[in-house]
Amino acid sequence: MGFTAAESLSEQIADYIREKIIRFELKPNENIREATLARELQVSRSPIREALKLLERQRLVEQTPRKGTKVTGISEDYIDSLYDVTIVLIILAARLCTERSTPEDLKTIDGTVSKASEAVAEKDVDAYYTAFFEFALSCLKAARNPILEEMIMDLLPCIRRMQFLTFFLRSDQLEENLEVVVRGNNHLQNGNKEMAVNTVIEYISKEKEVALKTLQEGKILQHVNAGTPSG
Repeated sequence: MGFTAAESLSEQIADYIREKIIRFELKPNENIREATLARELQVSRSPIREALKLLERQRLVEQTPRKGTKVTGISEDYIDSLYDVTIVLIILAARLCTERSTPEDLKTIDGTVSKASEAVAEKDVDAYYTAFFEFALSCLKAARNPILEEMIMDLLPCIRRMQFLTFFLRSDQLEENLEVVVRGNNHLQNGNKEMAVNTVIEYISKEKEVALKTLQEGKILQHVNAGTPSG
């Protein structure tokens, strides 16, 4: 039996704060007060400081000397930077996944797409969000490149935050999103690397376009002020 280290208190706190940021329960540019969190979680401020350092490395918070910590804002530059890097990494993941996936991998990936289809049929946005990332992570595992996986996982919290926002803002258009996912999965199942990559490019380019349009039309602010459904 192997040894597995328990998650530290600071990591548990980071998980808690991370989900609040991803789900917009903590808003872009909102100040995070250590004392308030310490009272809420009934812990000292030391593990909270460590948790915030972890989240800063994931680009979810920004810490400024003598000014404290705030949730990272969402700007055009932020969206450009995130999606421009993401598309390069995901293209490589799609290529490697198509080349290296085993029949068992393909079965697992196909199962996540079935879950996504069921969620859309039931108009369950939160379930679709969960199934979508199960699909993405299953493909990433099948690519079998530890360094690539580490790089994408480093960006994943920021990607999840943007996808959470755009999925819920387009809750009545999930069929369109699913159609691209299904098409990409079909290319993957058939071993068509070029078409799988082209579908990834189409998907991420569209998501970037939606995110920028959402920002330009002020929908992010409207959405934050209205509150985000948690599923």
